[in-house]
Amino acid sequence: LKLTHQTLLSAITSGNPAMLEPILHPRSVGFFKDSHQIVQLGGSYGPKEAIPDVLADLGRFTMATYDTVYRVAGSTGVVSMAMMFQPKKGEKGPQRYIRSTWTYADVEGTWRLLSWHSSDIPLKK
Repeated sequence: LKLTHQTLLSAITSGNPAMLEPILHPRSVGFFKDSHQIVQLGGSYGPKEAIPDVLADLGRFTMATYDTVYRVAGSTGVVSMAMMFQPKKGEKGPQRYIRSTWTYADVEGTWRLLSWHSSDIPLKK
């Protein structure tokens, strides 16, 4: 699970769709960082169609993880993370602190991302 999740993050940060595609479950569901609509893969909208949106959403930032927890229960893996997002040089926007949960399913011995959700950490102001 840890290796698969690290590969997913590496694929996102390097903008590598070929590395990302085999990790996404073809029926996955989740939210992009700033979206209010649920992203649902399946039918005509699969990993190939979603990957450009994923990379565009996260590619504007550098990510620094400062807390990660991995859990496996049977054929389900969960990764919870706390991260700091810093806009890349030339990108606008504030530094953001994000918490995220990534749920993986073991499909024939391979972890596939089934669901994800990220939101801003409610920092004391």
